[in-house]
Amino acid sequence: LLGVLTVRETIWYSAKLSLPPNTSAEALNERVDLVISDLGLSGVAHQKIGTAIQRGISGGQKRRVSIGCSLVTLPRILFLDEPTSGLDTFTAHEVIAAIRNLAKRHKIAVLATIHSPNWEIFSSFDNTLLLSKGRTIYQGSTEGVAPWFAELGQVCPEHTNPADFMIEMVNDDFLDSNRNQTQAAEAAASGAEKPGVIKKGDTQGFADAWAKHVATRVTGADAPRTGSFTSTAASAHRVHSQEPESRASMVGETSSDTKHGLATQ
Repeated sequence: LLGVLTVRETIWYSAKLSLPPNTSAEALNERVDLVISDLGLSGVAHQKIGTAIQRGISGGQKRRVSIGCSLVTLPRILFLDEPTSGLDTFTAHEVIAAIRNLAKRHKIAVLATIHSPNWEIFSSFDNTLLLSKGRTIYQGSTEGVAPWFAELGQVCPEHTNPADFMIEMVNDDFLDSNRNQTQAAEAAASGAEKPGVIKKGDTQGFADAWAKHVATRVTGADAPRTGSFTSTAASAHRVHSQEPESRASMVGETSSDTKHGLATQ
């Protein structure tokens, strides 16, 4: 973004460069006003973006301006890369809410990566897809994440964010740590380990359980509506969820080597 331009000028130039050359000035201005209004930027439309020297709009507003530059064409599908990174919790939720409302209003599919979403943001998505090492770990409603892992013997503790919990379940980065070895030894000694329970970090076990569930579901009479959780790298874990008329995805990172993500539709 150019700090010397106002919010409206920034989105206007984006529309001018993106829309067909024969678009009338009236139609161009209407589209710009529509995007500004839908993203809640009307109050700062004539304020400058700002630079390191000159103060401008807030970080959350800048993020919405960036998104608005991509929305001027009202695309069928919109890809966003971590739209909430660097924002505080309140501002991040504000950005996600604006994206969701705009996507539903204009029936735009939004696919976005997001960093460390809290439950309020994660629950904005209807369906979730979790992939680990190229295999599907879970694919279904966001509300069904905790119940599914509970069926596998891993109960999500009360007041724990299911998004963080499921990432923890498939994260095998620290399985060899002293803490995890101690916990495993204590569980074995107390008889807490039960047959059929999939251990934390057992990606193959979780993936096999889901594959078996899908095979049973496909051959059965009832096929529930599902969404998607995704991963792109061998050591990546991503969650994907789906809204009725829009799609979004979120990705969080817990270490420099492993990415864990959430995605919604």
